Amino acid sequence: MKQAVIATEDQHKFSDIVQALAANQFEIAWAGSGREAVDLIKQKKAVDLFIADTGLGDMETKALVEKAIMTNPMVNCIPVSSLAHKEFHDYFEGLGVLMPLPLAPGPQDARDVIACIKKIFSLTNG
Repeated sequence: MKQAVIATEDQHKFSDIVQALAANQFEIAWAGSGREAVDLIKQKKAVDLFIADTGLGDMETKALVEKAIMTNPMVNCIPVSSLAHKEFHDYFEGLGVLMPLPLAPGPQDARDVIACIKKIFSLTNG
């Protein structure tokens, strides 16, 4: 089973994504803070996907993504962001994030996450 960590203070807003991940054999672990997310990534060691929400009180999203990648360079990161495409690309450049999620992700965003993850896994698994 694949592992996902979602860092957020509002689990409900990710319900569509969680349903899609569960349907694709992902086990979800929740973190309510940046520090908790990094600790989970460290403990689990084989985290396939990390979703970082905005508004975590202890860590800014970019700093959290950087720490996640330093903890596990193979983790696939998807940050939540309100930035336009070019600004998002410039802001997260060099971190290898997969894609942005909007502040209120919905069903299409869940489908986009699954399509992106399937593409990544097909590239890395043969």
